[in-house]
Amino acid sequence: MSEILNYPSEWWRSATKGSWWIIPPTDEDEAEENFLKTSRKRRYRHHPQYIWPWILSTLFFASMTLVLFIRNWQMNTPQTSINGPSRPTDLEPAREWITEHEIQFGGGLVYNKQGKLLREPYLNEEEWVGSPSPEMDALWDHIEAGSIILLADSEADMVRDKTTLLDGYWVTGLDVIHQVHCLNKVRKALYPEYYHPLQSNETEKLHVEHCLDYVRQAVMCNADISPVTHTWYESAQTFGPEFRTKHTCRNFEALLQWSLDRSTEVTKAKGTGPETAQNPDVVVPGTLKGQHHKDHGEHAGH
Repeated sequence: MSEILNYPSEWWRSATKGSWWIIPPTDEDEAEENFLKTSRKRRYRHHPQYIWPWILSTLFFASMTLVLFIRNWQMNTPQTSINGPSRPTDLEPAREWITEHEIQFGGGLVYNKQGKLLREPYLNEEEWVGSPSPEMDALWDHIEAGSIILLADSEADMVRDKTTLLDGYWVTGLDVIHQVHCLNKVRKALYPEYYHPLQSNETEKLHVEHCLDYVRQAVMCNADISPVTHTWYESAQTFGPEFRTKHTCRNFEALLQWSLDRSTEVTKAKGTGPETAQNPDVVVPGTLKGQHHKDHGEHAGH
């Protein structure tokens, strides 16, 4: 019986109802089978249209899947400059100057042994706040000198025809320096008797309110999530934040130097820039040599 089962099914023939006989294939049967196999091979060999649509559609869907995967990865992964992480809205030519380092904050509030609240002084560092002085003003003024920068050629690609054109250069600036300017504005408002603001009280109030809200937005935008620990002050019978915490910060000094190298004062020595504007309304009248460029703090709205 096992020998019978090993025969191909086409060898079986029904002689009578309920009876089966093993009939060897004839030459005609083998010839027909060989013809069918040969025909199928020839069909795929000589008609590639049966194969290529399937191959092309498979490659297309595989490519689309890869593109979508890469795009999703790019949208969910912070961009990185050569030295540190950057963001899509960062001014492109300044990105390579972005570096990060750890800094321990200072100037926190502490209680002394008598339970009195004090502002902790900086160690071997300049004082940025407190009673006004020429030395303190010089610290802030040094930063504000980089408020306005002038760009041309490839460095201006990100702002071209999106800002004011001054003597062949596009006028822009890093927002972090504007934020520092706003802090300085609030600082000066604490000492009106020293700085004697030239603006009316109402105008000065508008500027200070603008600066407070602008810094608020900047702080919330950057969202520093470094942990703030707390300390128990026995002398005051209370606990409070420990402000001497470490933070991962961008190297502000490097970005400031990049801005100072492109400030209006430095750019004046280069003469007229090569840039032209599509919209003549954005061109500032006059030239760098003849135009008195106001301090950033004197601009309208600042």
